[in-house]
Amino acid sequence: MAAAETATDDRATLNGLLVGSVFVAWINFWISYAEYIVHASRMNISHYPVALFISYFVLAASIPLVRRVSSRFSLSSGNMALILAMGMVGAMVPTSGLMGFFLGIIATPFYFATAENRWGEFFHPHIPEWVAPRDYGYALTWFFDGPPGGPVEIPWSVWITPIFWWLILIGAVVYASAAIASILRKPWSEHERLVYPLVSATQD
Repeated sequence: MAAAETATDDRATLNGLLVGSVFVAWINFWISYAEYIVHASRMNISHYPVALFISYFVLAASIPLVRRVSSRFSLSSGNMALILAMGMVGAMVPTSGLMGFFLGIIATPFYFATAENRWGEFFHPHIPEWVAPRDYGYALTWFFDGPPGGPVEIPWSVWITPIFWWLILIGAVVYASAAIASILRKPWSEHERLVYPLVSATQD
């Protein structure tokens, strides 16, 4: 009976996935707000993102209080591990993570093209519109320099197609990485008994 309870406690459930999704959304909001609005310290430039550590600590500390109210809303160790894993991946997306470089990189070929470097002659004919956005309606100029008259509506028509196709590639890379990690988990964890300091610090 005890073994069955332990197995259940170690299993991730839909509740963990839902809480993890909200958790990731909160971390992304906090990191983006701190860097772009408040101009405070960067919350994800560290081996253990500060925004993730603080948020996970508050979540873990609140579990005993939640259990007093109702055990239905409590999170098992398996769910907590899932939330932590989602948070570690999610914290690498905003600002100085993936998105901080991604949009600028795909906009570079057309924004930085000049008569001197002749990118328009050498590169532009070979770059499809679904790979890199064009400066239609000053979309790229406003992206880098800001609109001259204050906030304006984002020209999504220029961005949506390149972002869509690049996200498919990024998603495929993430899926492949997760698959490789899943394959290597057993030999690394059970046979070689490798230590994972970032996870150990939080789980302990």
